Amino acid sequence: MGLQASDPLMSSSVFATTVSRDRFDTLTSALHFANNEGEHRAEDRLWKLRPVIDVLDSTYRSVFVTNRNVTADESLWAFKGRHQALQYNPSKRAQRGLKVYKLCSSDGPEAGYTTAFNIYMGQDCGEFPASMKAIDDLMEKAKLLDKGYQLCPNN
Repeated sequence: MGLQASDPLMSSSVFATTVSRDRFDTLTSALHFANNEGEHRAEDRLWKLRPVIDVLDSTYRSVFVTNRNVTADESLWAFKGRHQALQYNPSKRAQRGLKVYKLCSSDGPEAGYTTAFNIYMGQDCGEFPASMKAIDDLMEKAKLLDKGYQLCPNN
């Protein structure tokens, strides 16, 4: 059973007293991160979120604490809207969402911190399976290749 908003350990009255649900919906409907008339790569299906993704990505890499063990994992970020990259996995808790490949620290006090991530955009027809290519891309993105890191893929 999942946590409920009424759970006293998880609830915070600051949001409910600050803004109403209708006002929140109005604000989020007008929230934009990219100029619709601006130029973008045609193959980038996440171009509207690219500024946010790039900031998160660079921030994760800048604060990553170096240890010698990293874990590669995938997760499903819950998403209820419509998008071409939406995945359905009935075995996950959040059954619909965006599949994300992550590279995380695997031991010590920094265990679980993400250093790099890629959002899976659909079938990747290549020489290697998509998950293997994702791990290689993440290791390269985090500049951890050929530096003596031990990679522990999850599953």
